[in-house]
Amino acid sequence: MLATGSKSTFYQISKPDSVFPTQPLQLTTESDWGLDFIALLSYLLVVYTRLPAMYPVLAPLQLGKVTLLAAIVGTLVSRRPNAASGNGVLKTSVCLIGAVSCLSGVNAYYRVLPEGDLWNIAEQLIIFFIVGRCVASRWREKAFLLLFLLLHFKIAQHGLRVYFVTHAQAIDEMAFVKFGITGGGGGFYDNSADLGVTMCVVFGLTFALAQARTGRKSRLFYLICMLAFGALILVCGSRGAVVGGVAVIIAAWIRSPKKAWAVPALGMFVLGLVFLMPHASRERFESAASYKTDQTSLHRVQLWGAGIRMWADYPLLGVGPSNFQFVRAAEYPIADTELEKLAYVCHSQFIQILSELGTLGALGLVILLAAFFRVNSSVRKRILMRGGNRQCWEYCLAAGLDLAMIGYLVSGAFVSVFWYPHIWILSGLAVGLNSAAAAGAKKAGPRLATSYYYAPPQPRA
Repeated sequence: MLATGSKSTFYQISKPDSVFPTQPLQLTTESDWGLDFIALLSYLLVVYTRLPAMYPVLAPLQLGKVTLLAAIVGTLVSRRPNAASGNGVLKTSVCLIGAVSCLSGVNAYYRVLPEGDLWNIAEQLIIFFIVGRCVASRWREKAFLLLFLLLHFKIAQHGLRVYFVTHAQAIDEMAFVKFGITGGGGGFYDNSADLGVTMCVVFGLTFALAQARTGRKSRLFYLICMLAFGALILVCGSRGAVVGGVAVIIAAWIRSPKKAWAVPALGMFVLGLVFLMPHASRERFESAASYKTDQTSLHRVQLWGAGIRMWADYPLLGVGPSNFQFVRAAEYPIADTELEKLAYVCHSQFIQILSELGTLGALGLVILLAAFFRVNSSVRKRILMRGGNRQCWEYCLAAGLDLAMIGYLVSGAFVSVFWYPHIWILSGLAVGLNSAAAAGAKKAGPRLATSYYYAPPQPRA
């Protein structure tokens, strides 16, 4: 009703929830088992425990392929999750990378790739779509991450136990520098640099999840995992992993409004560098300042140079997946005969993409990363607009995915890990979390929110 007189007037109106969203997200928490989810968890168990490597009798059974096939069948027959804005761009970027890989493989320098390489490329792309479609509810997200973190905690405790046992036996510290600490077994954890990248991924996840307002046991679990992953980063013998761990903490410090966790974590990480890291590893950091005097750094710079020249000669599609070692040996020889025998990879995922997939593959990665961070940002904004806070579990998971990706990108700059499962699982989790948040907003339904607008003073009649 308009009041007469010289005073200003405010009209009270109601607008739908799409304009003023204040209703909390209604996220599904009931247990949701299904063939797709059970098969996906089984796949994780087989791959991350490296059962065929530890028990060769299981190798002929092809458990990884069997569980992945079961997950594909389960995904096809299961109910499709609600579509969410932003997921389409992320999925399109993955399809672009897959298409570029196929085209590059057809025109590859060495077209007959080993069966394992072809299967690995297809496997990672399939895992992205399965995780994005299968892990799309709060209960499944928590169950998936529980198993995911437990498997990595098993690897971390193995590495820490090896370090402290060998350190107590007065083993020369140069052994840690030369061989590092591995995850045991085989696969992509049998190298200290690869293990360090993996620890940076899960360190970023647990760093954010430990801040969530969950039960006391859950929070304690995340905190213990975070400390174990951070400790292994310091002692695994990989300089790139340490740089990735520092990048995770700095990124958390930049984005955190209160700095409540980042500052103490950075202080603890610095203390770990001083008191926990082997002295020989600290000396390697000092020698890296002048790469010409550090043999490892010099070798990597030479390999990076070969990869850049390879990209310049094959700019559009690169030389083909897994073709770096063949093309480098044939067209870009290195004067160092010792390195010539060991130069199988370029030791940088960014050089790996440019040299093997060319400009189109690099463009696909840029689109994937931009969509990834944008999707997580939209999830956090949706939670806050719906009355949530920065300590709810979904908000912390979205932040943890960002930190995990940052740790992966920084540490992966020093090792060829593009076709490892890290980036594909993280991207799939981002798709699933975005779908769950969109479904929760839809389930909450529209709600009328009160708003006001200003009416200028009206002259008296």
